[in-house]
Parts: sequence; C-alpha cells; structure tokens
Amino acid sequence: MSLESDRGSHFNNEVIKLLCAALNIEQKLYCSYHPKALGPVEQMNGTLKSRVAKTNLKWPDALPLVLMSMRNTPDRKTGLSPHEILMGREMRLPAVPANALVNITDDMVLDYSKGLADVVRSFSQQVEATTLPPIHDPGHNLRAGDWVVIQKHVRIMCLEPCWKGSYQVVLTDTTAVKCAGIPNWIHASHTKKVACPLDHEEALLRVPTTVKQVSGPEGEQRGTETGSELVEDGSVTPVRDEGGDLQEGDGEPISTEAGEPSQ
Repeated sequence: MSLESDRGSHFNNEVIKLLCAALNIEQKLYCSYHPKALGPVEQMNGTLKSRVAKTNLKWPDALPLVLMSMRNTPDRKTGLSPHEILMGREMRLPAVPANALVNITDDMVLDYSKGLADVVRSFSQQVEATTLPPIHDPGHNLRAGDWVVIQKHVRIMCLEPCWKGSYQVVLTDTTAVKCAGIPNWIHASHTKKVACPLDHEEALLRVPTTVKQVSGPEGEQRGTETGSELVEDGSVTPVRDEGGDLQEGDGEPISTEAGEPSQ
C-alpha cells in the first residue's frame, strides 16, 4: 500500500512518516510546483469544491454528503464506485434497510470473508485492466553528469533571474532529476541544460600558445607576437602553455635585447 501526495507540510512531516512506518505504508512525494503529477487528485478536489458550493450549505455540513455521493458514484471506465473497489460491495445507504440476520454462525462468516476476498481481487484486476501502463522511456535528454540550471518559482523582485545554478545531475528518472546539493527531486521540465561551468572557465582563461619573435628592419628585436597580437617591448606577457600553466618567466617584462634584462 502506498500514500501519494505533494510535498505540503500537512503531508511531509514527522507524524505522517511515523504513521506510515507503523502501518507499513510506502509514502511517495511528488515533485514540487508540478500539479500535473497529481492530475486525478486535483481533478477530484475541483469536483469536491464545485459540489460543496452547489449545496448552499456550510462546508462542515455539506462535506459528508458530498463525499458519500462521490464515493458511491461509479466510474465510467471501470463501472465501479470507489466504495465497491475498496469494500467489495455496494454502499449501504441510510434509506435502504439492512438485512437482519438472527443466527450468524462461524461458517457463514468464513464463507462471507472468502467470497468478499474473491470479489475484491476481481475488482482490482478490473481496475488494473483500465489503468494505463507506466512510462519507462524518459521524457528528457538529461544524463548523470550533465549541468543544468533550475527554474526559480518564488522571486522577491520582478527583475530577479528566473533560473538559479548551475547544478550537476547525479541521478535521473523518467520525469525527474536529482541534482547535487539539492535534497529533493526536480521535475525535468523545471531544468535547462547548460555547458559545464569548468569547461567555460577554462575557455575564458585559454590564450593563444603560438609565440614567435618579431624583428625590426635591421634585425632589431621589437617584441613578441602571441597569436595575432603584437606585444610591445616592456609589457608583461602572461603566456600559457597547453596545460594552462604559466610558462617560465611569467610576469617579467620582455627583454629588449638578447641577454640584457629590461629595467
């Protein structure tokens, strides 16, 4: 048995966790800010509010009546009401008198229990036949190791950026991803794939590595050329090698004459 809900404080708290552990109930929490994951629940809540409003009664008085009506209404796909699926029999309404059994024996109780279990099992198979199969193909192209930015749903200022991050993806599911540094799963529709920030920083720090001497008319050395830019005499030239480390002599002025350091 499982309990599926959103991450509201009325569901995601220590009391509910202890209750689920005591009753051996698996608690499943959906992604935040994604009501589509709880589509049937949201639809049922809308029906409940609409029917309560139509009664023109105070909601404490109207709620039990509306709940009884909804639990006794057959579903169009299965042809069964929620009460029938759970209890294995039709709801006993107040206007229908109960069958009075004077002498109830143990054999009657045993036969009734076996028949009720068979009916519940048959109803469960009937419901499963109309349920859509689970989706196994992921609806996104994110993989573990990718970098993403996450949509900000609560912003203090209207001009505040809509995205925060970047974060690295550590786990993926068919509809959600788990990012490093964030305890909850994030729905894939709330993320956007970006380039690795480490690669971006290295690209910004990378400079041309081709270095050649530039001579004057009579062979006088005028400076060094890195890539396509000429570095004038006396300037500081931090040239990097392929590994990204500064070469020998980094930060020193370029010599104007061979063997003579510049002043």
